[in-house]
Amino acid sequence: MNIFPPPPDRRRRPLIPPDGARHQGRVLVMEVDPAVAEMTTLVLEAAGHDPLHVAHSADALALTADWSPDVVLADSSVPGAFELADRNRLPGGGPPPHLIVMSTRRDPDVITLARIAGAYDFLIKPFRTLELLTVIQTVLALRYASRRPTGL
Repeated sequence: MNIFPPPPDRRRRPLIPPDGARHQGRVLVMEVDPAVAEMTTLVLEAAGHDPLHVAHSADALALTADWSPDVVLADSSVPGAFELADRNRLPGGGPPPHLIVMSTRRDPDVITLARIAGAYDFLIKPFRTLELLTVIQTVLALRYASRRPTGL
């Protein structure tokens, strides 16, 4: 039983992506806690995604040159976690991945910084598996929808 109900704004999230489809994608997990990183990558793999874990933003920036993630799931405590949403910092100049920030803190300043950096969403740890997968699916659906040709 969850004795801490989610805040009202988190209850309104859809449980399926906007187009009803399931999309798989590359998810870069930036997490300093090895146990959280392992569990998150296992959940994402089981859902059909291609996750990759790094503990430092420098590793993540170097990795994006060869491995273009669709989504970055970043812990706010990782120094430089918000840099991957900045298109100018990415090698190759491709489209930046969608950023989802996670944190154990409900600090409004951290949430504001994440939004300013272009984060699509902010997850408070501990979060439920369904919540994580729903946010990832929604972001991927939006990403794939933006790639579709228009006017057909």
